[in-house]
Amino acid sequence: MKKILLACDLDNTLIHSHRHKAEGDICIEMLNDKQQSFITPHTRELLKNIPDNIKLLPVTTRSAEQYLRIQWENPPEYALVANGTILLKNDIPFCKEDISEYLPEIEALKSRINPDDFLKIKFVDNMYLFAYCDENSDVKVLAEKYSAMTSLNTQYSGRKIYFFPPPANKGKAVRKFAEKYNSDFIISAGDSSIDIPMLEISDIALIPDKNISLKNPDIRICPDNMIFSDFILDTILSL
Repeated sequence: MKKILLACDLDNTLIHSHRHKAEGDICIEMLNDKQQSFITPHTRELLKNIPDNIKLLPVTTRSAEQYLRIQWENPPEYALVANGTILLKNDIPFCKEDISEYLPEIEALKSRINPDDFLKIKFVDNMYLFAYCDENSDVKVLAEKYSAMTSLNTQYSGRKIYFFPPPANKGKAVRKFAEKYNSDFIISAGDSSIDIPMLEISDIALIPDKNISLKNPDIRICPDNMIFSDFILDTILSL
């Protein structure tokens, strides 16, 4: 039987925020005593029925601390956090990427950032730089402005801008994990440009809509009448 790796983004992929909560959805994360993230009842039930030959690997830009807020009913054994730079095993850091050669570049960019441009600037888990924009900011313009100042990989989503050193790459992290744990087949799911490296190296790429441009020859797109997380698990269990 094939050993299948399901590399799955979290936010807006397997789970969703309170802003997208539907009736009946189940809270899976609390933040400051407030309900933060949710999962659909169907997805929760399907997660209980994943066959033994399929390993679920959450792959997220979240910090380790943010990931550990998630209240799994059956916690995955492994998770890649900080955009693939830290591997957790049973919620404990198991191994980390060495980004020491990129620290001068990160420090140089930090010194050039105008704090008035952002509400928050953070060096996430000492792995990548994150900036959070004001709701009135033009995120694309700011991303382009600072991308011109650095060789770090600049990505943005919503009001968030990320500056990643080369090891902070979901595709590299998933491939490395698959090789180490002898996976025969990789299926990945993601909803943003940050997920593209992971989606491209997979045997099957699952995406929510046609807005993500991929070269992967096997792309499965979530139907309009389905919730993305439900589609991911239904697809896995139908293989």
